[in-house]
Amino acid sequence: MIDDRGTPGWDDAVGAPRFGCETERDRDRAVLRLIGDLAMETEAEVRSAFVALLDQGLTAIVVDMRGVAFLDSSGMGFLAFAERMAAMHGMSLVVAGLRAEPRKALETAGLAGLFVIED
Repeated sequence: MIDDRGTPGWDDAVGAPRFGCETERDRDRAVLRLIGDLAMETEAEVRSAFVALLDQGLTAIVVDMRGVAFLDSSGMGFLAFAERMAAMHGMSLVVAGLRAEPRKALETAGLAGLFVIED
């Protein structure tokens, strides 16, 4: 999933972004760790993993984006969806580890203020 420079890249064999999504739970908090582009091609997988966490009695979900180098409008749509759903379920959502490009995309779209963002 990570190229030799330590960043997400393309899977040249299939011409698609390499992507990984894993969850880790610690008591009443879960971390959804993303690696690769959060884009149209990967949004459904992330949404599915997120939705699976909603009814587990959590108080917080952290979307760890340290491994995300690119964020498109579909990825931003997922984050807005995640914020709404977390609030509806009485949880907090934290977006953590934003790299420069995804942070700039959120700021340019005027969405950065919707989320609790932690470095």
